[in-house]
Amino acid sequence: MLVHSQSESKNLGVLFLYCLAISSLIMGPLSLDARGDALEEGAAEEIALPGTAAPEASASEATPAAATNASSEETEIVLSLSQAIDNALVSNLDLRLSRYAPELALSRWKEAHGVYDPDFFANYGYSSINRPSSFAFDASSGLPVIEARETFGGTGVEGEIPLLGARYGIQYSGAQAVTKGTENILLSPENSSGVEATLSIPLLRDLIWNQSWTRIQSRELEHQSTREEFRRNMMDIVNETERAYWHLIATREQVSVDQKSLEATSALLEQTQAKLEVGTVSRVEVVEAEAGVAERELKLITSENLYRAAQDRLIDIIAGERLTATTQVSVMPSDTLEDVKIRSLDVGESMEAATEHRPELSAAALAVEQRQIEQKFAKNQKLPRFDVDSSYGVQGLTGKTKAGDSFGDYMDTHDEYDNHKSWSTMGTFSIPIGNRTASERASQAGIELRKAHTEYTRTHQGIVMEVREAVRNLNSAAQGIHASERRSEAAKEQLRAEGIRLKYGDSTPFDVLQRERDLVDAESQRIGSYQLYRVSLAALERAQGTILDSHNIQIEGDSAVE
Repeated sequence: MLVHSQSESKNLGVLFLYCLAISSLIMGPLSLDARGDALEEGAAEEIALPGTAAPEASASEATPAAATNASSEETEIVLSLSQAIDNALVSNLDLRLSRYAPELALSRWKEAHGVYDPDFFANYGYSSINRPSSFAFDASSGLPVIEARETFGGTGVEGEIPLLGARYGIQYSGAQAVTKGTENILLSPENSSGVEATLSIPLLRDLIWNQSWTRIQSRELEHQSTREEFRRNMMDIVNETERAYWHLIATREQVSVDQKSLEATSALLEQTQAKLEVGTVSRVEVVEAEAGVAERELKLITSENLYRAAQDRLIDIIAGERLTATTQVSVMPSDTLEDVKIRSLDVGESMEAATEHRPELSAAALAVEQRQIEQKFAKNQKLPRFDVDSSYGVQGLTGKTKAGDSFGDYMDTHDEYDNHKSWSTMGTFSIPIGNRTASERASQAGIELRKAHTEYTRTHQGIVMEVREAVRNLNSAAQGIHASERRSEAAKEQLRAEGIRLKYGDSTPFDVLQRERDLVDAESQRIGSYQLYRVSLAALERAQGTILDSHNIQIEGDSAVE
């Protein structure tokens, strides 16, 4: 009996020490520093992520089983959140597709301005006419045949004036005519030239809100709208990357907790089996300890699988098309869940930020402006057409008489242009009877404008609900962190007390396992509360439209990301 008592006392003491060890293992540091070497140039990896580097790590740092059991050919990359976001913005194919929209819209806007580019034109011609003369003076010696040969041409520019919808033109023309067979023509050859300027101005329909100017305004709004859409896509990618990054850290820390729990329960099983050999416990208690070990093995297997799934999810986001079926790479986040400042926000301030920064709201406002432009154009098309066409020109003439006398060369008469002016003005008025087409289009434009206003209101209301929910979730997550910290401390104390009870024979290994399970659940809850806070913070920044600013991401030009 003396031998049994000494053995029992010794084993109880060791068991108590292991209970304390369980507590220290579970409550030990859960935020693991990233380990591994940086990717060296030319390393045998199938994927190369830019901007990654591995910090130094001590050999004593804990590493999840999923990482230590990885294939020897697998490359491990240490990645911060900012580096993960940078890679995601570069690699995401959906975002890359959306980058083309602003560029195309800008090109269409420039194309619309092309309607105001002036047209240069030039023409040249030659004509030959043989006809009988009908003049009595020419017929004195019989019915003559008049031969007329003419060379003519001109050059100039024409185009449309921006905003007004008016068209302009200026043209220089010249001709040389040689006529034979008639006495009625004084000059042969006859050289003529002239300069004429024309202007056509719409005073009612097509004044300002003409098709060309309306199209330019619409293309400009389309360009701005595609930029807002591109910014929205960027925000979604950053938010998605951040969620995946914190989820990976949470699953990694859960693997660490489950691994330590398995080690502690395995040690407790060994001690229980030792007690069974000396006869101080029954076989039932050993079976209970074995069940506890099996339960924790299963939990570790599950958490390791979740950790690998989280790895694949983040790698897919940051690698894009560089990810292949045979890629051997793992990501070790260098940030920690707990390194965050807990804060409480006001809904009003968050809503003010959302009103200023949300791209969805800006896009809805641009849609309203687009409908307003279309309505102005439609109303303008209901007006009667009243156009004024004006022209002004000067002409010159020179040549030789048939007797050989010269009127001088053409350049000699250039100064006489002012003595041969011509101008004209004509107004044209027209209106469709009934004008139902224009009236119905104006009515449709009004309906579309009211619809756009309603969509803006609906978008604004949806953002209000998103901001309210995001602020509520963030404040709730902050409270959850405080509660989970208290529960973890309480679970640690309960485990310590249960170990003391076991020392004096007032408890069993099953009770210790139960307290250890409670502590693991508390630690899992604490990890989850920090993850929820991180995710809720990212969701709030997305709801406010400030998530790009918080990560110092700016859009320059139409597709550049810095």
